[in-house]
Amino acid sequence: MSKDTLPEEVKSIKTRNRTSYRAKSYAFLRNQWEQGIFTLLINADDTEGLVHYAQRVKPSSLEMQIAVLNAELQRERIKMKRIKSKTQ
Repeated sequence: MSKDTLPEEVKSIKTRNRTSYRAKSYAFLRNQWEQGIFTLLINADDTEGLVHYAQRVKPSSLEMQIAVLNAELQRERIKMKRIKSKTQ
């Protein structure tokens, strides 16, 4: 922009900048909220919920990824125990 920039153009640039800023802020907050749900599910010891949620939202931290893998492993172990008990 310069002194010769038309007022309409300045207004348009300001509007685009605000829109872009809001979109970036929203994306950051949404990501924080989505990752926070992993913590809630882990603290609630909800392995089924954790596994299902991880199918929709990818955990971003290594800690959360490990927790999801452990929940999947625990779920598979429970399935195997049920299968064994039915066949005996």
